[in-house]
Amino acid sequence: MSLKKNLDGIKQFGMILNSIDNLVPKNHIVRKYEVAIDWNFIYDITSDLYSTKGAPAIDPVVLFKMVMLNYLEGINSMRKLCEKAETDIAYRWFLGIDFSEKIPDHSTYSQNYARKFAGSNVAEKIFNEILSQLYDYGMIDASVIYGDATHVKANANKKKHKDIVVKELSKTYQEDLIKDINNDRLEHGMKELIVEEDIDEVEEVETDELLKTNDSEEVIEVIKDENGKVTSYKTYDAETGEYHIRKKKEYKRIKQSTSDPDSGFYHKGEHEKIFAYSVSAFCDKHGYILGAFIDAGNKHDSVTFFNLYEKVKNTPFFDEIKTVCMDAGYLTPAIVRKLILEGKTPLLPYVRPKTKEDFFKKYEYAYDEFYDCYICPNNETLEYATTNKNGYKEYKSDSSKCANCPFLGKCTTSKNHQKTIARHVWEDYLEQAHDIRHTLGMNEIYAERKETIERCFADGKEKHGLRFTRYTGQERVSDSIFLTLACMNLKKMARRIPKEYMDIPNIMLLLEFLDYFSSLFKLKNQN
Repeated sequence: MSLKKNLDGIKQFGMILNSIDNLVPKNHIVRKYEVAIDWNFIYDITSDLYSTKGAPAIDPVVLFKMVMLNYLEGINSMRKLCEKAETDIAYRWFLGIDFSEKIPDHSTYSQNYARKFAGSNVAEKIFNEILSQLYDYGMIDASVIYGDATHVKANANKKKHKDIVVKELSKTYQEDLIKDINNDRLEHGMKELIVEEDIDEVEEVETDELLKTNDSEEVIEVIKDENGKVTSYKTYDAETGEYHIRKKKEYKRIKQSTSDPDSGFYHKGEHEKIFAYSVSAFCDKHGYILGAFIDAGNKHDSVTFFNLYEKVKNTPFFDEIKTVCMDAGYLTPAIVRKLILEGKTPLLPYVRPKTKEDFFKKYEYAYDEFYDCYICPNNETLEYATTNKNGYKEYKSDSSKCANCPFLGKCTTSKNHQKTIARHVWEDYLEQAHDIRHTLGMNEIYAERKETIERCFADGKEKHGLRFTRYTGQERVSDSIFLTLACMNLKKMARRIPKEYMDIPNIMLLLEFLDYFSSLFKLKNQN
């Protein structure tokens, strides 16, 4: 038992802690960690997770300080941190553990996580609270936010996997898209698109393989055409007891890790293929992380954006956001429309057309908004034909005129000599984004992206262990990443504390030091 518990009347920090305080330099980074935020908030967010019965638990502030110190210092191993804390005076001071006390075992946090914190979302709560304190201190400038995504290597063997078939998930904006598609079709005198219902009739087919989906349905048969190409799947729903014939478009085949099924198979460069998690995040111009969303590594950035955006919408500074700056991966009609409708300015780069070499680019075909048609370089019109289920309006040329066109070889390779141009029903929003890019000062703002969000990810990987994860399962990985991002914000905040602030004499510790000697002297006289 420690001296502070053996000697009655001595305050919480005894002589040994006071001596540790004298040995820790006034400008040491751990002192800045200590004063940067009010750590008592951890008691509030963990109060419901602790029982009043049984043996006393380790102080939750001490417990999370240990974990966060691990990420703050980039040690990336609780065992190594505990070994270092045994002899490192600064670490002991930060944790509030004197020399007579033993450092908690490295397994303490993992045991507490399994028993108390799993499923509690406590890591994200810590991230949000530190972010809230940053905002209260006036350190966040959310007028311009920068977004991007990076991949964290999963704790999974890339050679141990299985092929599965999963159901394609509906896009978050699917209802709005279908509505606008049908409105456009009605304006052009066409019928509305009808969303296909599930087909309950079962056809006799040969069993190919047994595959699992990501819901209650089980693929029990694969249906192929006469050429051996898969066209649809026969499924069985265990919850309803019904059979269905699902078209191939509703499902996709992916690789699933057997050691970490929640991770996603990701192509890193041209050669390396790994299982990973995707970390999407926003930051401000100072590099403070404003929100994050963690998903499987096989999800595209434009898909995870909507979940990330909802995170930021729940922050107190959302109304202060004027400009959202991201890279070309987010240049989609749905994202641009979302931002413009909510009063935010989308700042995204120019994307080069992916047209074949020596062929006319799309911008060389002029769009006539009044007549709703395109005009080709030969001054011929491409008239509206239809609006497909993916939200694209199709404009087609007159094949009889194109057959003798001198530019045919630079226009289309179609056998019927017909040129088709696709225009999204939300294309107008994309054109607004292109105009914004040319606005005065926007190039300077976009240039800061590499110094903000890209720098955040680089620091996270090089200094805080964000390059890979030691855990498995999306929930556990998300908790570790949120704590890492919280520590990155804390460290950036701590480094901005002036040295002059740290030179203030600690009068309270001096008084406690004198009080200890007084108590020790009285105890000696009694004996």
